[in-house]
Amino acid sequence: MAAAPVLPAMARETPFPSDVMIRDGTAMETVENNHRFSSLALRHSRIAERVHIPWTAVGRAYLAWCPEAEREEILDLLVRQAGSGRFDRAALLAEIHATCARGFGVRHTRFLGGTQRNPSVADHLDAIAVAILAGPHLVGCINTMWPRRIRIEPGFRKRQLAHLRLAAEWIGAAAHDAW
Repeated sequence: MAAAPVLPAMARETPFPSDVMIRDGTAMETVENNHRFSSLALRHSRIAERVHIPWTAVGRAYLAWCPEAEREEILDLLVRQAGSGRFDRAALLAEIHATCARGFGVRHTRFLGGTQRNPSVADHLDAIAVAILAGPHLVGCINTMWPRRIRIEPGFRKRQLAHLRLAAEWIGAAAHDAW
């Protein structure tokens, strides 16, 4: 996996853990993380853990950078799963546009951190995520997380985003070479 050598290095630069995730249907699945290398243990995150796309920073980043046809396919699947009256497609499309403009995905403010295996889990974390591109191909996303309760000083997100973008670039280059 292209992320394996990058994540320990990232953990030396920032105490906040990261997950590398790929799309699986209407979920994002963890394929690698650096929680075991992070000096800040925020939650137990397992490989193969799955989270819902519309609520998560990684899911929103994925939707923002995936090809339009794939995005429409995902949105159609979400509508079928939730029912058209219970899924706000317009709100998610607005968030996708905001994600593109911002350059990174953010967690929905009401998302508590539940996974498909444990939907009632509340991890009290916040997260940002960026896309991992192997040349022109979207291969996944990488996030970083921190406790919502901490006060974020000016520049915090900018520094975390710099770490994420560098890691995504390295992982993408390694994946592109393996492509």
